[in-house]
Amino acid sequence: HLMNLSNTAIGGDNLIANSPREINQFISLKEPLETLVFGQKVFHAVTPLGTECSTEAFRDILLVTFSYKETK
Repeated sequence: HLMNLSNTAIGGDNLIANSPREINQFISLKEPLETLVFGQKVFHAVTPLGTECSTEAFRDILLVTFSYKETK
């Protein structure tokens, strides 16, 4: 979930792929609480975050991960 994004931020874009060599989507989260949900077979990366001015930039994300519990 995107929690907060400074108006000076450049980058921090999501790259979505079905394989490590084939990017399928380029998604920019801009509004608070915008959310992405992925399955186990999806590759995800984020571009570096920067700024063009002398003030700092920030991108606050709430990351939730679910995993399967193995049964014996």
